[in-house]
Amino acid sequence: MENNADGIEINNIEQRASNNHDSVDEIDSKNLDEADPTHGTPLKYDPNFKGPIKNRSCTDIICCLLFLIFIGGLVVVAIFAFKYGDPKLLLYPVNSNNELCGYGKQM
Repeated sequence: MENNADGIEINNIEQRASNNHDSVDEIDSKNLDEADPTHGTPLKYDPNFKGPIKNRSCTDIICCLLFLIFIGGLVVVAIFAFKYGDPKLLLYPVNSNNELCGYGKQM
């Protein structure tokens, strides 16, 4: 005799064979709404249940405002950089005479 995962004795080959996994077609054909002892009983419908939405509210307004201020600051810095900056300073190195290496008039 053998024991299955629940400790119940299995005494013949037919019972052992019936405990094998079901095929996909058999699983699809089962009524999943029925009570299953391995998963418990299904919850009952409560018509008075209002859900969690009733008690929800905004909680991070200050963080949202700080985030928007930060994004606005980034936009201001980007506008200033495009207006007065020189992107070549990011792309080319500068020598000790403050000249761009590899750009402009070559010697």
